[in-house]
Amino acid sequence: MQAGMTALYRGICYPEADAAKQAACSAASTIWGDKDAVYSVECASQTFGGSDMTLCKRVNGGACQMLTQPYPTFPECSHSGGYDMAAQWFYLVLPLFIFVFYIRRLMNIFGENE
Repeated sequence: MQAGMTALYRGICYPEADAAKQAACSAASTIWGDKDAVYSVECASQTFGGSDMTLCKRVNGGACQMLTQPYPTFPECSHSGGYDMAAQWFYLVLPLFIFVFYIRRLMNIFGENE
């Protein structure tokens, strides 16, 4: 994916691929253990323009062992900054307002004839 294009990661549409890569690297951070040791992995990437993320693996809090792992694929998505959702709500609610307006008008017309 080229820089500047939108990217979908875990259901979130990011405006740039680098932002999705940063989220993916942060999501790779974890800690776990067994009866003998505690393991941790954390994002160590400083830049997110490449095709691989850099991770730091530690055993029992020891020295950092650097690992590289490719980023997941990020499909393109529609990122409009919320405009699409606002437009959808507007067109969903508009018929309701029209319906209520005309019902009130009809009630006023029939109410005056009594």
